[in-house]
Amino acid sequence: MRFFCIPLFACNTQVDSLDKRQCNLQNVPNDVERYARTLEELLLDMNHIKDLPKFLFRLPKLRRLCMSDNDLHRLPGDIGQLASLVELNISRNDISDLPEDLKHCKQLLILDVSSNPIARLPDSITMVSTLSQLSLNDTSLTRLPSDIGRLAGLRSLEIRENHLRTLPASIAHLQRLQRLDLGQNELDELPPEIGSLRMLQEFYADENSLEGLPDQILNCKNLEQIDISTNRIIELPVELGDLEKLTDLILSNNCISNLPNSIGRLRRLGILKLDNNNLTKLTPAIGSCGALTELFLTANLLSELPSTIGNLVNLSTLNLDKNQLTAIPSLIGNCQNLALLSLRDNQIAQLPMEIGKLAKLRVLDVVNNKLEHLPYTVNVLYELQALWLSENQSQAMLKLAPDRDVNTGINVLTCYLLPQQGAAHFNDGNSSANRNAAFLGGPKVHFGDQKEEEAVPATNTNFERHNTPPEATPSHEEQKSCGWAFVSLTKKTSATDSIDQQPSTSLQPKSSLKHPPVHNLPGGETANYVSSAAAATKGRNVAFDLPADAAGHEPELEQEECRLKRVNTPHYGRQARLAAQQQQQQGFGSMHRVNPTGCDVQENRQPFPAAPGNSSNSETRRLTIRREPNVGLGLSIAGGIESTPFIDNDTGLFVSKLTPGAPAEKAGLLVGDKLLEINGTSMVNQRHDIAVQCVQQNSNVVELVIQRPLKRTPSQTSLHQLISEEKNKLFKTAGITENGVTTIANAISTTIQWDPRRQLGMSMLHTNHTHPKSHPSAFSTSHRAASSTRTIKSGLATKLWP
Repeated sequence: MRFFCIPLFACNTQVDSLDKRQCNLQNVPNDVERYARTLEELLLDMNHIKDLPKFLFRLPKLRRLCMSDNDLHRLPGDIGQLASLVELNISRNDISDLPEDLKHCKQLLILDVSSNPIARLPDSITMVSTLSQLSLNDTSLTRLPSDIGRLAGLRSLEIRENHLRTLPASIAHLQRLQRLDLGQNELDELPPEIGSLRMLQEFYADENSLEGLPDQILNCKNLEQIDISTNRIIELPVELGDLEKLTDLILSNNCISNLPNSIGRLRRLGILKLDNNNLTKLTPAIGSCGALTELFLTANLLSELPSTIGNLVNLSTLNLDKNQLTAIPSLIGNCQNLALLSLRDNQIAQLPMEIGKLAKLRVLDVVNNKLEHLPYTVNVLYELQALWLSENQSQAMLKLAPDRDVNTGINVLTCYLLPQQGAAHFNDGNSSANRNAAFLGGPKVHFGDQKEEEAVPATNTNFERHNTPPEATPSHEEQKSCGWAFVSLTKKTSATDSIDQQPSTSLQPKSSLKHPPVHNLPGGETANYVSSAAAATKGRNVAFDLPADAAGHEPELEQEECRLKRVNTPHYGRQARLAAQQQQQQGFGSMHRVNPTGCDVQENRQPFPAAPGNSSNSETRRLTIRREPNVGLGLSIAGGIESTPFIDNDTGLFVSKLTPGAPAEKAGLLVGDKLLEINGTSMVNQRHDIAVQCVQQNSNVVELVIQRPLKRTPSQTSLHQLISEEKNKLFKTAGITENGVTTIANAISTTIQWDPRRQLGMSMLHTNHTHPKSHPSAFSTSHRAASSTRTIKSGLATKLWP
């Protein structure tokens, strides 16, 4: 029987690759020496290694050594002992010099020394003739070795982010070079020898000081990508079309005024970027670039587009922002693959009907133009996801309504953002008066009429908004009517004068509607409540002549916050007379508001840092909302900067909605409360998304500091006295006039002592359920009380009312 040796332990372990990247190493691990005979790949990137030990250079089979993102200060000369080394990556270290012994690495193909403070390259580096990829990005090089052409096998040369001013002539010997990156240097010109790089496919020379391209570059027939953006190039080679393999041409941020007609021969061109140039005309030859998918012409001087633009059937992105276009050719409808069409900041007055053929269009941007309406065919753009008409637009898609063009009779589409304010702005800008009173490029802010300013120099003028009108969606329940009375805080003037001085509110910016607080008014100034709609057209106003006390208690309103009042909607006289009483009942009810739950409510009426718009007619409170399991806060927030204001004259953040029974309501939060602070983060001049992030933080408690308007400020009066005063106000009525008869009603408080052996001795009439035609005016429906109609002489009531 034969016996075999079965080893229980391995005699030797062969490791050819060791990966210790991002292991927080301070030194090269000892495992490297243990596997010295077999190790071929060593990855030590992203550590804190400062020195390289001797045993690291006794790895005869090591082919790949990566030491990027460490703290190396020098590369030892022993690196030349790694005869089998193919790739060396020492980028992102603090190495200031390369050793001469690097030339002994006869098999080195890839060398990356980027992001090191290397001031010069050793001349011996050109003796590593096997190099195919050399990366010298982000170093401090001011020149290249004069004999760099000896690296005949070089395929990729990257010298981005250096201080090169010239290129050596020997660069012409790099016959196999396919990628040359010279971006972010200080080159003034390219040597004509660059035309000898016949195998060149990618050429990058962006962010230099080039004023042109040498004609010899047209000999590089294999060029596929050219990026010469951010230079001083004025014109391109006339025969640029000879580079027939070109797919990407980046010419942004230059001084190019026209394109050569030969560009039409670039049949493979897919991306063309010409933004921020001086183009005044786009050559019709552009229509021959049938493979073009992206065309960027932003910030030029184009006044028209050639009709051949419709031949670009593969075009998916067309950006024409910030030009001087007045129209778009109808053949744009042939670009059936167009997904993004941006025409922002032009002078386009009308879009062609053929835009409805762009079945794949997803984004249409026409902000800051002169459009009065949209073509009706926009309705058939079923894949449209964003329609931008205004810079202040809050939603990507708008609800469009059908309309009819009064000039042509054609069906069109419109919305609350049309016609664009830019239309009136451009039309008005032609007058010499506006040109003198505005900045260059068109009036952005108009300071009223100059003649009126000269006639009345002391009159305060308000800014008028001309860019985008605010959305007409009401944000409060009381804004559901179409007529409003605007509160004007001005000096004592006549109603007509105050209205004439008041600009149109639809054109005012939000900031111009912020009136100063009443308590800050100087002496002699009062709050005059003027109905702008009623003053403009007196016949439009429908109101009822009521006494001052019944109609709204004007003396008390002078001390309250400015509000919008409804005046020109007809209503019954009974409701008008009871409006003041309902307001007082609401104030009376708010005084009895208690917290029905056991939630922790903390109210702090101590002074708080004043927010914009805070005044004495409001109070600051601190509330604590405690989260409940599986239940949200029940809180909605509206407003904020860069959003539609919840209140027209305030861009702050407000509570817009509360869920009944939710923690927010239990904590005492009310709709209309202004948020000043959330969990210690100030909400003054904050965006809406910041407030939402603060509320959604993972914490069991949400601390809020709010500002709430005050209906009545209790000073030293007791609650019982306040309730008594409110009750008395509800039942006291001044002279009430009906059908020419004035009845004076006095309220007398008395007590009748009950005697079970005798009757009360009086008859009661409840006027709430009595028709006014059946009873005298003294018991009309304007009295919410029980009236005595008859008394019995022997009754108890006669003792009180003889």
